[in-house]
Amino acid sequence: MGRTAPRRRTSRVTSDLSPSVVRMLSRQRPRWRGVSHRWAFFLSLPIGVVEVVLAHGGMAKVALALFAVGGSFMFGVSALVHLRPWPPARYHRLIQLDHTAIYVCIAAQAAPVGLLILTGRLRVAVLAVLAVGALAGVILEWIPFHRPKGLMNTIFLTLGWFPVVLLPWIYRGTNLLNFALLLAGGACYTAGALVVGAMRPDPWPATFGYHEIWHVLVIVAVVLHSVMACRLAGIL
Repeated sequence: MGRTAPRRRTSRVTSDLSPSVVRMLSRQRPRWRGVSHRWAFFLSLPIGVVEVVLAHGGMAKVALALFAVGGSFMFGVSALVHLRPWPPARYHRLIQLDHTAIYVCIAAQAAPVGLLILTGRLRVAVLAVLAVGALAGVILEWIPFHRPKGLMNTIFLTLGWFPVVLLPWIYRGTNLLNFALLLAGGACYTAGALVVGAMRPDPWPATFGYHEIWHVLVIVAVVLHSVMACRLAGIL
């Protein structure tokens, strides 16, 4: 009888956690978990400052500042989440903060497209929809209910790919290389979301697994979009 109490306590603890957190806690923690985003965070800080300083014009500086803050915030929170094993309840809150940072990043890193490619009412509409969508996602993230598996990834992808409806205007407002960089970055985000959703491929679970692939794809996506933003701002 004495052995059943700990199991009941564990059950009560896990019942308060989202399925994604339970899944992460139940799997082996790879040695490289969070390392790439830790590096990305520290590198993003000076790079972001340099980009803002070199940007041509006030609008470009605002766009690159938003882009840099969004990326650094996302990388920094991700690095914190995966810094070490956390108690389940704290890990749950950190995952919520991690998802919040992703929403902020999606909205903030759309600034170069909204401010430097689109114009007029279209610019206002796109930035407003992304800001409201990100805010709604953050609110949904912190509402205490168990989210179905895949819900957050679906929202991330929907919000991130919202500008696809404006591709003709984006294409006309920039050149082919910038357009290709935008699509390539979006493709990397999408591929990463599919990997983390399917938890495959998981090549070396003890060292570098599916989640690490997702992190690397996020870094590649940010780099591609950063190059596009720098080109739009007259830096490259």
